[in-house]
Amino acid sequence: MLLYLLACSGETVDTAQPEPAETVDTAPVTHDSDPPPVDTSPPVDTSPPVDTSPPVDTQPPDTGAPAGLGPAIVLMIGDGMGFQHVAGGGLYANGSAGSLYMETAPVQGRVKSASLSGLTDSAASATALATGQKTYNGVLGLDRDLASLTTLLDLAADRGMGTGVITTDTLTGATPGAFLVHVDDRMDSEAITEQLAAGLPDVLLGGGSTQLFDPLRDAGYTVYQSPGELAAHDGSVPLVGLFAETTFEFVGAVKPGVQPALTDMVGAAMRALEGDPEGFLLVVEAARIDHASHGNLSELVHPETAAFDQAVEAVIGHLGEQDRELTVLVTADHECGGLTVEDGSAAGDIPETSWRWGDHTNADVPVFAWGSATKELDGQRLDSVWVHAVLQAAITGDKLSEPTVVRLADGDLDDLGTQLVTQTEDTDYGAGFNQLDGLRMTTDADGLWIGLDGVTDDHANALVVWVDLDYGAGTGVGVDRDLSDTAGELDTLLAALGVVPPDTALGFDAAVAALTGTYVEIEDLYDNAGFRLFDGVNGAADDLFWGNAVLNFDDGNLADTSGAADAGATGATTGGAELLLPWSSLYPAGLGKGQTLAVWATIVNDDGTAASNQALPPYSSAASVDASALAVGTVAVVEVDGAGTAVVGPELR
Repeated sequence: MLLYLLACSGETVDTAQPEPAETVDTAPVTHDSDPPPVDTSPPVDTSPPVDTSPPVDTQPPDTGAPAGLGPAIVLMIGDGMGFQHVAGGGLYANGSAGSLYMETAPVQGRVKSASLSGLTDSAASATALATGQKTYNGVLGLDRDLASLTTLLDLAADRGMGTGVITTDTLTGATPGAFLVHVDDRMDSEAITEQLAAGLPDVLLGGGSTQLFDPLRDAGYTVYQSPGELAAHDGSVPLVGLFAETTFEFVGAVKPGVQPALTDMVGAAMRALEGDPEGFLLVVEAARIDHASHGNLSELVHPETAAFDQAVEAVIGHLGEQDRELTVLVTADHECGGLTVEDGSAAGDIPETSWRWGDHTNADVPVFAWGSATKELDGQRLDSVWVHAVLQAAITGDKLSEPTVVRLADGDLDDLGTQLVTQTEDTDYGAGFNQLDGLRMTTDADGLWIGLDGVTDDHANALVVWVDLDYGAGTGVGVDRDLSDTAGELDTLLAALGVVPPDTALGFDAAVAALTGTYVEIEDLYDNAGFRLFDGVNGAADDLFWGNAVLNFDDGNLADTSGAADAGATGATTGGAELLLPWSSLYPAGLGKGQTLAVWATIVNDDGTAASNQALPPYSSAASVDASALAVGTVAVVEVDGAGTAVVGPELR
């Protein structure tokens, strides 16, 4: 079931930018919609080896905690922190990658972060960590149907445990909000403030005094506002501190004494919580890693990561010697910026870095962990709901239950079934990129799912998937229609292309495409990517209809002109582009009793003047790859009923 977020508004471009990041005096924080050029030197690969087999040992942790001293559970979130952020933080702090304290953790793995929207924002990703449920971008503490969810903080509080939340963002921000409130719009600060004031955790430290000071004071709380006041705190609860009007200053730009360091807040929180006989749960966010990444601010992002690592070390140093069960997870909600560390540096120097763009990416993020409850994460690549499952088991003391991972447009294509067809032609666009290696399709109540195993270039090319919505009717592009809409970047590209079907039964009524590896989120309409309908009812050849869709890429399956980490031999690459085309976009008037659809995909350059020999189903060796006359051989066909269930196929015809 899809949210109201799928509603289309016609041919308008949503110019909403990704995660808001406050501007500071040192440098502007901008969110570029057009990715900047990226240095193509090979990245520093500090990712741990990963065993991709599913976890099998789900025995409960062997707690040795004495009676009366409950577990100490800490979740630390480096907002926007990917593997390359960790590498850069080590170079800045110690002069070498792989040198951060968090990288000494006995348990290490990888986490996937996609939401129901595809590429995630912090609201949806933090909600998955807090509740174990996937939701849409912008939603805090609610499921896909906007029903309230139990958070880890709720669960811990219900068991009598101490609870705390720390952030360097405003406390009304998306990541802390996912643990604290239940609202359908992360920007609804009034509703968030009202819920916060109605009931705080035992410890609440962060920014946001402009919004929160008066409501919290009026609710009877003593609110600390300076580093000195925090340092002098007597260790009692509640402990409430607001140390910035909105978000904290960057650690690389802040003046001494203006705000407490993250390590100071963590220390104060642990002193306040550690005596609770039932144990405690503390959530810590280093928010400014993400904010610096949105602005591509290399001089600020690496000090932020290093400061976060100091807080990790402080937690382990403070709690590690205590005679109690300790569970500490260090991870991120998503990667931001597409950061690549280009070259090393001496300690204290900013390493040479490049950025893909000013938004989030779908790259995996690290998880580092301490404690016997975390062993299921070791060496694994898992969805972020596993983080919640591990923490839930640590809170309750119950046996770890394998979480339900719903189908997501995350680029990991195994949940779409086996490949219908594999590539037979070697790419002529260069080794290691622009490979379309396998086609997968399935359907469910949400829509048509398409998976393209392979690699797409991130700089000069476009992935185009053509869809026939009434296969056999003999209408559409290639039969009785040529596109001529040149009002936008993607529309102009489609108008420059031509397709030549094998017979008059096939004519394309829609297309979904992305120029230069652009992610498409379900809520947004983009000029250079997305779904276009030209069936003569909801669109026309000279005025294409813009609809909602998702197009997301797996980690490693975007190339940067120099190949890609996940590229394999022809026909052998796994993972790649994953598309969800909602039925409400494909058939605005409804599915009726059912429809028959056909799908074909190819790669062209971003102005439509040339085409790769990569297509799925593939070209024959003698087929033309003239961009104005793309010769279609076979297509993937599926027949669905009125509920979207496949009754015939998917199959090749």
